[in-house]
Amino acid sequence: MIYKTLPYTETHLDLFYKYKHDNEFFGLSTFKKTEINLTTLDNILQKMRNFFERGIHLTELSDVYYNHRHVWQDDIESYCKLVWLAYEYLNSDRQFKNYMGIHYTPTYNTWDIHPGGSRQTIFNLFGPTDIDLITFNTGGVDRKFIETFNSKDDIFNKFGKNIDLVITAEYGSLIPHLHFDQDDLRLSILSWTDKIINFWNKTNVIGNIPNWVTKNNSTNKSKLLELNVGSDDKSLLIGLLLIPLYDNFSDFGITINVKNSII
Repeated sequence: MIYKTLPYTETHLDLFYKYKHDNEFFGLSTFKKTEINLTTLDNILQKMRNFFERGIHLTELSDVYYNHRHVWQDDIESYCKLVWLAYEYLNSDRQFKNYMGIHYTPTYNTWDIHPGGSRQTIFNLFGPTDIDLITFNTGGVDRKFIETFNSKDDIFNKFGKNIDLVITAEYGSLIPHLHFDQDDLRLSILSWTDKIINFWNKTNVIGNIPNWVTKNNSTNKSKLLELNVGSDDKSLLIGLLLIPLYDNFSDFGITINVKNSII
């Protein structure tokens, strides 16, 4: 879903608390994984394929990020951001640095994550059975909260002021979307994308993986890794996310082994 942000975002925090319905709440709620409308993994895999077919060959990454956003989003972000988030998540006791947001969508009777489009995939692949999320109960749908933010001061006291809250007008409500550390995020994704493309430029990967990955192999590369995955999309996704991070690995139904390395 594409969310259309209202203009004058600097006013959104005040607008939200001025016009939200009395039976609508914004705060923390605990969700079971089965309650969340998580992005379908085969859709994620199809987007990741774009990286191996087109994104891996891109140069001048800063220019692509700032001046060719559709190329960045279609051919880079779907893979590289997930690798970065997998690293942070698995090395932080399976915790995200910041909360994801979730809101109720009345049309489909679903709880949909936003922001957190990439993080929800990491949670789906590696996460436990439940998670605390920044929650908005659109239209006053019944939901148990463990903490509510009843004013903008409550939000600042909880998260500090390095946040951006934007609202979208949907379903007769003003739906809040809370973003964290946007400047740091840009620097991190650019840095990680450079690392990941460098990895694939010097590494051949073999194993029971699709030819849209292995067709990038070359005799000019100095390192060889073997990746073995299960027969399902989830296992393949996990393998492709973890192979830039580990030379030897065995967990989550996948294995990675060094076969040959030339320094």
